[in-house]
Amino acid sequence: MAKKATKKQPWQIEAEEHRREIEENVAMLRDGSNEYLVQIASEALEQYHHAMMRGDKAGRRPYDLVIEACIDVLYRITEHGRSEEHENGGRLWPPRSRSRFDCWISASQWLGEQLAAIPGEVPMHGQPGRFVLTVHGCRTDVRYPGLFGGPGLDGRVIDLDRPFFSETGYRSFMIGGIAHERYFTDEGEMEVDELCRIVMESSLLSDGNGKRLAEPKLHKPPFGLTFHQGKETHRPSPQEMIDSRKGDPAWGKRGFLANLPRLTPSGVAVRMEKSGQFAMAF
Repeated sequence: MAKKATKKQPWQIEAEEHRREIEENVAMLRDGSNEYLVQIASEALEQYHHAMMRGDKAGRRPYDLVIEACIDVLYRITEHGRSEEHENGGRLWPPRSRSRFDCWISASQWLGEQLAAIPGEVPMHGQPGRFVLTVHGCRTDVRYPGLFGGPGLDGRVIDLDRPFFSETGYRSFMIGGIAHERYFTDEGEMEVDELCRIVMESSLLSDGNGKRLAEPKLHKPPFGLTFHQGKETHRPSPQEMIDSRKGDPAWGKRGFLANLPRLTPSGVAVRMEKSGQFAMAF
């Protein structure tokens, strides 16, 4: 007697349809050069942005699929990853390819680099970019991956002498789901920076237990961890953050971050020593 087929869940049906549409696009793009794929992805990205600005959730999907197909073709997939079920567990293997990229993500990131916004400018929806985002009065240097790999919004504090929303002692944050606009708004007319700001500010007004705070918890500097080395105690210092900026073009003489206007310190006296280090008084 034939084994009764297991009823597929809605998400499985959706995933199969998604894969079918991708493969149809791949079939049309398969013989395209890298330059051609960049051009196609660029045009799709622009249309994706327009759909987002209209609040057209269904209208953005075809362009998202075209971009994903361009990445598949760049990776030159010859066989998609699969799994086999065995009595002692499953066996998985990744997709096989014939390209210079070691994985699908690296192909995605390469394409994103070709289409990225000018540093300092707010990108289109889905377009990778790096820009300044002010969240609850804190200026942050954020990297937005768009549709091209990356875990989500990645931010670093800019002003080391001002309160920051950090409970862990670090001056950075990450938030997932931004890359594919999980926080889609039907109203439209919302640029990437505005969308990111609303998501961040809203998340910081949650106490983690379902209750809303009247205002965010901001923590005064210095940030970081105190550690002991022998008999010497090392207090939190901004120096590590300052050192991490060396060699970063955005913090170079012509970089968009180095030329930001300075802010008046908020309750913290700061001066620059001859050594280049910050001195703080509390």
